Amino acid sequence: MRTKILDYDPNVQDEVRRAYLLKGPCQPKSHEFPYTLFGKKLRRFNVAWFNVKEYSTWLEYGVTQNVAYCLYCYLFKPYVGAQGGGETFVSVGFKNWGHKEKLNQHVGGFKSVHNQAWSKCNDLLNNKQRVDVAFAKHSTQSSIEYDIRLDASIDSDHNQSIKDVTLNNDPLNLKLTSPDIQKDIVHATTIETAKLIINDIGESFLSLLVDESRDISIKEQMSVLLRYIDVEGRLQLTLVVVAKNNSKIVSLFVLLTNVVNVVGGSCKRLDRLREQQASKVIKALGLGEIISGRGLNQETSLIKPGDSRWGSHDGTLISMVTLFPSVLDVLEIIAEDGATPEQKCEADMLINSLQTFDFIFSLHFMKKLLGITNELSQTLQRKDQDIVNAMNLLARLYPNDFSDMDLEILNDQLEIYILDMLNSSEFLNLNGIGDLAQKMVETKRDKVFSMVYLLIKLSLTLPVSTATVEISFSAMKIVKSRIHNKMGDQWMNDNLVAYIEKRFLQMLPIKISTICLIK
Repeated sequence: MRTKILDYDPNVQDEVRRAYLLKGPCQPKSHEFPYTLFGKKLRRFNVAWFNVKEYSTWLEYGVTQNVAYCLYCYLFKPYVGAQGGGETFVSVGFKNWGHKEKLNQHVGGFKSVHNQAWSKCNDLLNNKQRVDVAFAKHSTQSSIEYDIRLDASIDSDHNQSIKDVTLNNDPLNLKLTSPDIQKDIVHATTIETAKLIINDIGESFLSLLVDESRDISIKEQMSVLLRYIDVEGRLQLTLVVVAKNNSKIVSLFVLLTNVVNVVGGSCKRLDRLREQQASKVIKALGLGEIISGRGLNQETSLIKPGDSRWGSHDGTLISMVTLFPSVLDVLEIIAEDGATPEQKCEADMLINSLQTFDFIFSLHFMKKLLGITNELSQTLQRKDQDIVNAMNLLARLYPNDFSDMDLEILNDQLEIYILDMLNSSEFLNLNGIGDLAQKMVETKRDKVFSMVYLLIKLSLTLPVSTATVEISFSAMKIVKSRIHNKMGDQWMNDNLVAYIEKRFLQMLPIKISTICLIK
């Protein structure tokens, strides 16, 4: 039993139908048709029916089931009850061989189900009726005119003379100048730019740079950039995304800021916090829960999160976890002995918020996450290592890329590589390891000294400074200025990607980068 057309994926149903129609109905004319007993007479399928003009294009025979079907109705017949024989010629099968008139009844009149299915089959095979062909009929000139209008609508955003012409002469139904459409255009450009970046990275090693700052609307924004070596050996730094605000994480730091402001709002409260913490440390030492020693259990205080560095946020989280019981004690004192009803109410609300599951989970989750990223950030900002130290460091960081055998090969390659460099005038006057990587690709030495080139790529990828991430924040101040302070996260992200990644933007077929240069 063949699969029903509606059981195929909707996207391929027409292709399946077209394949069936091009192949034609199943008509095994040389088959030995078996007899079936009808009443007292033996009857079988009449092979001559295949040659009858009215039946020849649709009548099919199922050898296994010994029944007849209608190809047209199998492909297009809707369920309409008993009309046109019901499902007899579609799934059940016709085998009343003594009543040929049933075939004529199945065909029916001009508006019968069978003839409607036949009409749909003809339309499917007729290219002039196909939607994709109708779209393809647009002339090259029409496409050129559309591209001109698209470019003009983009240019009109920053060029008043073009704007005056395009707005007066555009067709009335042209919506390219609509703000919503232009946002869609920029978003599409961001997607295409991301594809180009992914293709450019290929299988290269990369490092991920993350930093955080506040935009003009005092909203936390996280910039994510990639640092990698392209196929030509050039070091690339590319913006991936400016992350959207996360409400739970924002709530966490807002709450922490309020706690720091309330608990540290006066010298008296800070003294009370230190006293509470000192008493808890003394008690823990007495119970043996913590140990004493030089540099241990030093006095600490709450740290207020800064506006532009994850490091300050990390310090805030660590201090809150360390002082959490003492902070609750101080807030309880304020809730009972506050100078005003407002202070008592605020302290009471903070106590309730600090003891929720969401806060505790977010606190420890972000402490763990920022602890890792802050440690990585500090590591990546160290100065370049020498070649031996770099080899040991990278082998330790990338054990899957440097096996014991690879390290032996690398040692051998390094000796030959150094001799080759000393005798190659083309490697003179290079300005740093970045130029070295490009020159190795140009001279094909990246293939000869593959392990050395791998080491160079990893070295270029790792030692980075978070100052490079500030490029995106400088651009953010240009794109989202005081005039455009209500810009949404997605619109800002799309503009920043297009604004910063001009090199990839110029590779796109449509000149669209100008819309991203905010006036």
